[in-house]
Amino acid sequence: MVSTPIKVKKRSSIKSFSEKRQEIVSQDLWENFIRHCVVVQRLNPRITVPSRTRKLKYLEKNGIDLINFNENQVHTFFYDMLQNSSANTALNNYVKALNSWLRFREMKIKFDKFKEHKVPVKVPSIQDIQAMLDIVSNRTMIDRRDRIIIVFFCKTGLRCSELCNLKLDHIDWRNAEITVKKGKGNKDRIVPVERKVLSGVNYPSLKNYINNWRYDIGDFVFTSETGRLSPVYIRKRIKIIAKKAGVPWIHPHSFRHFYATNLIGSGARVIVVQELLGHSDIRSTSRYLHTTDSDLRFTIQNMPVFDVVRHRGSIKNAKTVFRRFYAKRTGEIQDGPRGIRTLVTGSEGR
Repeated sequence: MVSTPIKVKKRSSIKSFSEKRQEIVSQDLWENFIRHCVVVQRLNPRITVPSRTRKLKYLEKNGIDLINFNENQVHTFFYDMLQNSSANTALNNYVKALNSWLRFREMKIKFDKFKEHKVPVKVPSIQDIQAMLDIVSNRTMIDRRDRIIIVFFCKTGLRCSELCNLKLDHIDWRNAEITVKKGKGNKDRIVPVERKVLSGVNYPSLKNYINNWRYDIGDFVFTSETGRLSPVYIRKRIKIIAKKAGVPWIHPHSFRHFYATNLIGSGARVIVVQELLGHSDIRSTSRYLHTTDSDLRFTIQNMPVFDVVRHRGSIKNAKTVFRRFYAKRTGEIQDGPRGIRTLVTGSEGR
């Protein structure tokens, strides 16, 4: 007698919230939300509003019912994101988008932001930038365009969206400056630019690019065969170039860090850098008041008198090293102990 195998009934898996039936936001409601963000919430219509709309549509695609709102769905979504090691900064973008939506729907719910851990700003070196420029050194329209984009990022500190929105009539050739229209926070600002960057002959200048290598489409400065470049396209191009140059961590905003750090290092006042970068809060600018790796290495390798090891002639040798150290750094030194004291105290020895 042949025994028939016993069929074991599998446990029915619990459906995740992303598989539940949900009501989809209509196009009319999306348009009302966008108008509310611009008029009532006073958000930037070109940067912030599209970003928050994309985040909300991603949440909706992943099963969060924005019409019949349920906090537990959001908690589950954030829990899964945290389990996948998502950064708190990324999660806060969803928090801000949700809070905008809840304000639009007049719901008395507000999600708190996750605590963000500040990470040190990683700044490209001049060698890193030069390595990227070497990648785009061919005499083609795309390489010449990408080359001036990198240089322009480094020399102006523009945000990616600001560079994309730069138009030909925003350039003041006579006064060597550009006008950034409706940047972050919907603010305009004027940014001075080195003349060689604008109109240098033997330099990857804007004038050379516009006259010889620019796709003559529309009134935007940086274009492709189809028209204005998008921030997404520029980010993609920069990542490709950076990867080929061996510095895959560099992205368009890295050039802004490079610009700000070099301004501070050259002695520019923080309030001036704040104006050039278009920061509304000086605390955003103060993040560039950091020491660089080269600063740290120079300090350690040139510690003149802080040797804890006692040896014969240590005081005399320390004074000699001390004098040479300041002579190298300032170029001003007098012979003898009198000169040393002048450098240390700023007053003549007695």
